[in-house]
Amino acid sequence: MRIGILGCGSLGGVIAGKLWNAQKDTVIVFELNPDIVSSVKEHGLQITENKKTTVARPEVLEGPDQLDEPMDLIILTTKATSLTRAVEAYLPFLSKQGCFMTVQNGLEALTLIDRYGEDRITAGSVMWGSSMPQPGSYTVTADGPFVVGGIDGRITEQSSLCKRALEQAFPVKLSDDMRDILWTKLTVTASLTSLGAITGLSFGEMLKSRKIRDLILAVGDEVVAVGHGSGVGFLHSEGALNVNLLTGDGFPPNWLRHLLVRAIGLKHSRTESSMLASLKIAVKTEIDMVNGVVVELGKKHGIKTPVNSAIVNIVKKLETGALSPGTSAFDSLLSRLSSQMK
Repeated sequence: MRIGILGCGSLGGVIAGKLWNAQKDTVIVFELNPDIVSSVKEHGLQITENKKTTVARPEVLEGPDQLDEPMDLIILTTKATSLTRAVEAYLPFLSKQGCFMTVQNGLEALTLIDRYGEDRITAGSVMWGSSMPQPGSYTVTADGPFVVGGIDGRITEQSSLCKRALEQAFPVKLSDDMRDILWTKLTVTASLTSLGAITGLSFGEMLKSRKIRDLILAVGDEVVAVGHGSGVGFLHSEGALNVNLLTGDGFPPNWLRHLLVRAIGLKHSRTESSMLASLKIAVKTEIDMVNGVVVELGKKHGIKTPVNSAIVNIVKKLETGALSPGTSAFDSLLSRLSSQMK
């Protein structure tokens, strides 16, 4: 099988390196960032996991026009904001039965499936964490599986192909309801990733604060409400968080909800927000694809989303430089929420 990894950031580098080290398939990395390309070509992909560092040396190309054969699977690890452009550019270079697999936060995979069909797009979700401390150097910060599958109650041939490719190096769960899985992941991402960008803290540091945990739970409540309004059941699937244990309907009690959130913090204690990483290098974040989509769908279904709306506002200010991640940005968020409730 010929596997392409589009993007060599914190996720793409780990995926490419571990698949290449499995030595079962041809693995090609597509990357434009000159610092990453230079580092990988000179030193390889250096992946640290459980205090052990391995090196992988896959082929690195700048674009699909350099290919001499089509790809059977292209795993898209680029930002959600560039997904459609990526699919359009690489689609002619897929084999006849080949497909793309998405791993992004948010719901963009569903939009792509609507446009291109499940014979070309397979939705995936990453339940592990990683970081890229410097170009070409990666650290796995939290263990967990991939979840891949179909969206309408069936397992597609393409999702089985993705599972076969990934399970050489990763634990993989198959799901016939990736729509539910993506919404479940969105519940966590809209909470942790956006607040991580605002506070500037790692997930572990952030979840020590009761005030931040209160906001995380409030964000999650809004996401679940909008998801229900959109027809999502949030049925607990193997490999995914059971968000029903975190919703604020009186059960479980609030103290237990806080305990569960802290448990998430322990698992992902070293993980840094991908939005924060984007802000550090002055790259536009995925806020519109995460909290922003919750706000827009909330408007569509007549569901109020004041916490998500306030978060979008603050992250936009972080993007422009009007605010910087840290205490002042978090205080601005609290102030905005307070004024909304008057």
